[in-house]
Amino acid sequence: MILFTTMRGCMLLWGPPTAPPIRRRRPVSEPKRAGFRPHFPGDSPRLLRAYILAVYTRKVGVIPLPQGGKALVQPIYVDDVARAAVSALGVETSCPRQLVVAGPEALVYADFVRAVARAIGRRVIVVPVPQPLLEACAPVTRLLPGLPRITTGEVRRLVEDKAFEIDEMRACLGVEPIPLEDGLARTFAPDAP
Repeated sequence: MILFTTMRGCMLLWGPPTAPPIRRRRPVSEPKRAGFRPHFPGDSPRLLRAYILAVYTRKVGVIPLPQGGKALVQPIYVDDVARAAVSALGVETSCPRQLVVAGPEALVYADFVRAVARAIGRRVIVVPVPQPLLEACAPVTRLLPGLPRITTGEVRRLVEDKAFEIDEMRACLGVEPIPLEDGLARTFAPDAP
């Protein structure tokens, strides 16, 4: 049995083989079953947040970020998450009941934005914007065509550090995540789906 969660809460729980999946959207402090938390900068397989950043980098070339994007993120490529999930099916009981699955290193969000821009062959300007101003503007984004839709909660998450130790992931699951630049190159390759 594998429990997938985000840093905010449980997303999907697989029970016994005959039981249907149980969907939840509530915080999880300590799962009762073994599981791991894949970390994405956004809720995204295949670096969806990277796709969104790429679209707006191409359109505008300016990305406003609270605190100038100084919070840490540790994105992981979807193939690494898949390898971790397959490996978790055979995890020994000596491994922790919960494992964080994240990329090989943390970087500030502004550097993540710049890495996405490099991967698509563009330049980007990161504009520091006060968090309260972005939170006040967030509800309006759903009304304006061409702007990314963002909630006040997403703005708050942009200032939270999301950096993790992944030694247990490496030891228990045998997964060595690829560097961000490699994941972005695969994501934005001409033949990428």
